[in-house]
Amino acid sequence: MFLALALAALVLLAARRGHRASAVGGEASILGSVPSRRNVEADLEQFATEMALALSSGCRPVEALRRCSLHRSGEAARRGFRTVLRIDRGLDALAGFQEASGASATQAEAALYAALAGELQNGVAAAPSAAAIARSASSEARTREADRAARAAPLVQLVVALGLVPSALLIGGSVVLAGLQSQS
Repeated sequence: MFLALALAALVLLAARRGHRASAVGGEASILGSVPSRRNVEADLEQFATEMALALSSGCRPVEALRRCSLHRSGEAARRGFRTVLRIDRGLDALAGFQEASGASATQAEAALYAALAGELQNGVAAAPSAAAIARSASSEARTREADRAARAAPLVQLVVALGLVPSALLIGGSVVLAGLQSQS
C-alpha cells in the first residue's frame, strides 16, 4: 500500500512538472516544427562540433551547414536545414545567417550563425568559434544534468520515506507481536 502511495506521488509530481510522454515527440515536419529552447540546447553541442569539423576541413559555411544539417535529426539541424533551404531559394547567404542568428532560440546558436556570417563577411575562420561554442554547450549540458540529478534526490527520498520506512516498522511490529504471543 505504501509503495502504491509512493508511486502515485511520483506520478503526480512528474505530471505537475510537465514531464509527459508524447507519441509525436519531435517528429514534426522540418518546415512546420516549432523549436523549443530545450531541444535546441540538447542538440547544439554535437551540431556545433560537427560544424567545427566541417569548417576546419575546408568546407565553406553554407556547405558545412548543409552537410551537418542533412545528417542530423535534432532541432539545431532542422533550424540549419531551414536556413540552407532559404539560401538555396535565393536568399543571400550572409542575410540568411544574420536572420538565423536573430531568430535563434539560444545565445550559443546565435553565436554559431554570427560566426558563419563573420566568415562570409570578413574572412575570419568560423571553426574556432564553432569549437568554442561546442565546448560551452557541453559544459552547460553537464550543469543541466547535475541540476536535474539534484532535483531528483528529493523524489528518491520520498520513495524511501513512503515505502521502506513503514515496511520496516510493520516488520518490527510483527516481530514484537510474535514475541508477546510466545510469552503467553
